[in-house]
Amino acid sequence: MEITARGLTKIFSDAANRVVALDGVDLTLQSGELVVLLGPSGSGKTTLLNLLSGLEVPSEGDVLLNGEPLSFLSDRKKSLLRNSSFGFIFQFFNLLPEFTVLENTLLPSLIGKRGRDFTTTREEAKNLLAELGLGDRTEALPSELSGGEKQRVAICRALINRPGFVFADEPTGNLDRENAEICLNLFRQMVVRSGTGFIIATHNQEIAAAMAARTVRLKSGKVVM
Repeated sequence: MEITARGLTKIFSDAANRVVALDGVDLTLQSGELVVLLGPSGSGKTTLLNLLSGLEVPSEGDVLLNGEPLSFLSDRKKSLLRNSSFGFIFQFFNLLPEFTVLENTLLPSLIGKRGRDFTTTREEAKNLLAELGLGDRTEALPSELSGGEKQRVAICRALINRPGFVFADEPTGNLDRENAEICLNLFRQMVVRSGTGFIIATHNQEIAAAMAARTVRLKSGKVVM
């Protein structure tokens, strides 16, 4: 799977202000590679993630998936694409408060109804949770979890459908060093296990140094060397 950005620009404007959040970005990403989008707050990292994944529409330029523009897809087809082929790790956990840890992890597979055996998927979810130290928390509710535990659940949820790409916005920002390293190791393993591509937005130079086979630096909405 390949994602290509061509002249990607995003402008936010109202009656008083015009902000160029992203300015003519060209970029190609492949499943099976790990890419870090590195830059300070306000550099355009989150906006670029949202455009590449189809969560937002560019003001100019286009995003192509395997050569086909996302702009040609209806909102429904974009939603199906995001469920079947993409995983998301947001800065905020977005866990459903009435669902258990296991149920939150399984949610993308339940929505997608992808034809996989549910018993097998349930075991995969338990295994992912165990890898991130949550094997004894499967029946807990989000209100019973720490911030770090919630983030780890969100990571498992992003991986459950074996996506072609995972879009991760500061995925270890709420984790201590030990748990951050466990999660980063899992990302590396998923690249090898299932050919998943990871696009990780961060301001953390240490993560970029530890993780990236490739680093894309952003400043003021532009890719810089």
